[in-house]
Amino acid sequence: MSTYGPPPYSSGLGAGGYGPLASGYSYGGAQYPSYVSTAQGGGFDAGLGARGQGPYAEGYRGGTTASAEASQSGGGGTSNGNILGAVYEMVGGYYKAMSRRGELKQQALSLDFEAFTSNLDARSSELDAMAVLDAGKQALGQYTMQAGQFRADVVASQAASGIQTGVGSSAEVLASLDLRKEIDTMTIKSDAVRRAAALRIQAQNQRSAADIARVSAANTRRTARGITGYSQVVTGLATLLGSSGGSA
Repeated sequence: MSTYGPPPYSSGLGAGGYGPLASGYSYGGAQYPSYVSTAQGGGFDAGLGARGQGPYAEGYRGGTTASAEASQSGGGGTSNGNILGAVYEMVGGYYKAMSRRGELKQQALSLDFEAFTSNLDARSSELDAMAVLDAGKQALGQYTMQAGQFRADVVASQAASGIQTGVGSSAEVLASLDLRKEIDTMTIKSDAVRRAAALRIQAQNQRSAADIARVSAANTRRTARGITGYSQVVTGLATLLGSSGGSA
């Protein structure tokens, strides 16, 4: 068994052929037959990996093993990322569906309020129409009273003047007064009826709007009830299982 010199160099450089520097220093030759004979590609190969005992050989082998382990660890990280992504997508889809359901319920409440206010407006318009008709009746009564009083004053004035009433010009004056009374009476009536009719048409439109709002509210609630978030959960679970199966 060859050594390089007295201790401590003999143990440090090649005691038993396993010194750390011996395995890296040996390049062949007669004085290091054990490392020359065991190396595949010459004595220098002993320092790099003959029998796997050189320090550099161990480092190289450890690096290869570490690379493989890193590759496997990277694959596991990708699989975990896919699973987490599927979970986040499932949870996000569920809460998004629930948010949409809440919006639809709020919209239904708004439509209910719209229907309620439209009904109130319709009743108010109907009351206004009745008030217009009543006001027209009162105006007609007042005018009739005033027209009759005026005609009576004219007749009295004719009689006081010695004019025979109902004959000749006196009759024509009274006839014109009666005609004017009829025209004004028809004007008052038609005006009141026209305004009341417009208000009643408005009331009918408001009732129709209330009916439409009620129907829309019912449809919106039906749509909201159909949103449960289960479909998003099922889709997310399917994606999650697919990711788990792919990683396996």
